[in-house]
Amino acid sequence: MLNWLTDRLHIGLSRQGIAIFHAKGGRRPSTTVLADHAFAADSAASPEQLIDEVRQVLASAPCPRLPTSVVLSNDWARFWTVTPPVNAVRLSDCQAAAQLRFQTLYDTSLAGWQMAADWQIDAPFLACAIPDALASNLRQIASTRRLRLIEIAPQFVVGWNRWRSALRTGGWFGATQDDTITFAAIDQGRLCTVRSLTRPVRDKERQGWLQEHIAREALRLHIPVPSTLQLCGYQSSQWTSSGNLSTTWLGAQPVLLHHPAPSAQVILAHTGVRRS
Repeated sequence: MLNWLTDRLHIGLSRQGIAIFHAKGGRRPSTTVLADHAFAADSAASPEQLIDEVRQVLASAPCPRLPTSVVLSNDWARFWTVTPPVNAVRLSDCQAAAQLRFQTLYDTSLAGWQMAADWQIDAPFLACAIPDALASNLRQIASTRRLRLIEIAPQFVVGWNRWRSALRTGGWFGATQDDTITFAAIDQGRLCTVRSLTRPVRDKERQGWLQEHIAREALRLHIPVPSTLQLCGYQSSQWTSSGNLSTTWLGAQPVLLHHPAPSAQVILAHTGVRRS
């Protein structure tokens, strides 16, 4: 039986696959995987290709009509931090600063992108953008299937919103997906920048590569090297402690009904869920 107050549908979307699960609330919470599908190589390289894959999977998945959250892998998004103008007094001032910063970083305008941000007029804030073709079509698909879409957001943003209040002093935050980590450099509780890093092939077996990269980033930003990196996402041995940098995991991996082990897509969809 569905409970519209506590039940949710969660969808994880990456270039490698899609997962859909039903999180049931109430006295006996449970998580049931409805679809877990890996894409053929390069079959979801563009937003249009990904949308075609989503339509096919949703057409065959027994998805109940529930409030629905979509978590995108971070490589579908662009992240940047914005320092508001000194004389900022309105939201439009911050929006203009965010647009200018995006154009400076990516050498293109925001045309064709949908932007969201943690708008602030007195402190640097995080902004992100996802392709308009992807977001608009996901909303259209949800409407067609009569799903109440409550969120489309990249993994990093979902994890940051969920865990930022639990971060330790002197630590940084990161979200992992396969061989890629997207991390936030933090100094005195202030978000300094967001970076994405794919583990180099030459460092596949070498310990300490992550600590070295984090140390270089801290040096570049003129802030202290973090003592810990708190992570959410896909747990892998490559994200282990090395040297003076310890890594810890925020939250638990999903416990699934009738499913042997969570895939990378399922864990992606599970980002931000507040119960195991």
